Amino acid sequence: MPVTFEYCSLHYLNQWLKHDMDLFTGISSNNKTERIDFLKKATSYYKISRNLQTQYDVDIGFQRYEPLLKVLDSIDTSYFPVNSVDVVKEIRKIESKISNKYGGKGVLSLTTKLLWLKIQSPILIYDSQARIALNTPDGALSDFYDAWHQEFAKYKTDINEACANLVKVRQYSINPNLATESKVKHWASQKWFKERVFDMYLWEKGRK
Repeated sequence: MPVTFEYCSLHYLNQWLKHDMDLFTGISSNNKTERIDFLKKATSYYKISRNLQTQYDVDIGFQRYEPLLKVLDSIDTSYFPVNSVDVVKEIRKIESKISNKYGGKGVLSLTTKLLWLKIQSPILIYDSQARIALNTPDGALSDFYDAWHQEFAKYKTDINEACANLVKVRQYSINPNLATESKVKHWASQKWFKERVFDMYLWEKGRK
């Protein structure tokens, strides 16, 4: 059975309600302890902790993920670029900083996932299943961005329609009390939400 954007929109609404909303809010907290706690939750949920070994933070006297938090805290989101070429360059810079803090490990996917939780759009999450769906070379972030945007443009009308109709099925979400009509209308109208709906589509396509 083909994956529909109606399915993907409800799927992402559930992920937002269950995980991403709290992670996004927590990582934006003004409290350092809370930000670190939510980084722990984020790295666990997104299964990205394996490249952030404790020998580079806890074992040398830092709190868990404190070096990572310092990199994320140094980002001025108000001046983050929106042009894809510049976004990719900035992501690569941040990836390098995180990698340097953690022993030179490859952290591209990790970097994009945490940046998305901090910034949302224009960040795209670089994920192996999405990359497979888009048929781009492993590690080629610029190619991934180009292919992602080209494919998104093809389905933009369908995605917009599915998101506009999401409020009609909000009662089938995992938390209808939280997913009120006004909130669902607001979330589903946002660029970042529509982009994540497309991610759900790519992930389903990439794992087949």
